[in-house]
Amino acid sequence: MVSGEEQAEDAARHAVTSTLAGVTDRLRRGGFLGPGDRILLHLTGSGGGDYQLQGEGDKVHLAAPGEPPAAGPRVEITGDAEIICDIVNGRRDARRQFFEGGLQIRGDLGYFSEWAVALGILKRPI
Repeated sequence: MVSGEEQAEDAARHAVTSTLAGVTDRLRRGGFLGPGDRILLHLTGSGGGDYQLQGEGDKVHLAAPGEPPAAGPRVEITGDAEIICDIVNGRRDARRQFFEGGLQIRGDLGYFSEWAVALGILKRPI
């Protein structure tokens, strides 16, 4: 029998996966994640884990927690899963979260800023 906590965690992981799947579609359509490009997300809290978005030809693949992360991501994003989902869904301001420490970004900030603005995650570049 599955406990209430396990059900809540499964629901949270499903919500994160659904949100990130939407990002993969937007990245693919915008041509922002080319073959071999990777974005690694280290998400904490409910629904957290290491997720990666990886360009594969003309597709973008979402690897969920449990899949080993690929080496050499172009960008690494670290933050609470709920905060990241709220940012992607337009309920929180990414720039504010970044400057307040609720969102950490390592790697190619220009690249991150470019696609985040194009996808509406940021209103203006970092």
